[in-house]
Order: sequence, then structure tokens, then C-alpha cells
Amino acid sequence: DASVLPDPPDDEEERKRLELEDECLKRCMGKLSTADDDLFRRYFQDLTPAKIKIRKKLAAELRLTGNALAIKVGRIRKRLRECMKECLAEASNQMTDIGG
Repeated sequence: DASVLPDPPDDEEERKRLELEDECLKRCMGKLSTADDDLFRRYFQDLTPAKIKIRKKLAAELRLTGNALAIKVGRIRKRLRECMKECLAEASNQMTDIGG
């Protein structure tokens, strides 16, 4: 649904930064196992109040408690965050090398 997408940035530098973040996110998500990728996407697929039902169902499917599911997803999120930091730092260094 296009109504939930943010407006494109006006500033060229901001557009490039967002493109870089998007590329890094794709790269980092691609490093996840298929099971972790699926779990992460399903866990965050719905951010409405219905998410509670979805997450309870997901926990039941995986035979986990709600707390164990949250911990598992938190670990995946931490790996993604670390990967994103590395990717963005690497890209920043490459841009500095090119520009300087």
C-alpha cells in the first residue's frame, strides 16, 4: 500500500543515505538463515494491535513461550543491527576514500 510509504527525500544527500541503508538492510537480511528471515518478517509484519494475536500464534507454531520468542527475535535484531553498522561504516569509508 503506497499510503504507508514515506515521501521521497528532497535532498540528494539524504536520498543517497536512504538508498545505502536500504542496500545494507537487504545485504544483512540476506545473511540470515531462511528460518530467521521468515521469523523476523512474520514477527514484525503487523504493527497494529493485532500483532499480539499474530505473535502468540507464531510462538505456538514454534513451540516457544512469548518471552522466548521475543528473546529469539531480539537476538536476530541485534545481529541485523551489528551487520548494518558494519555495512554503513564500510560504505562510509569507501565514500571517504573515493572523495578524498
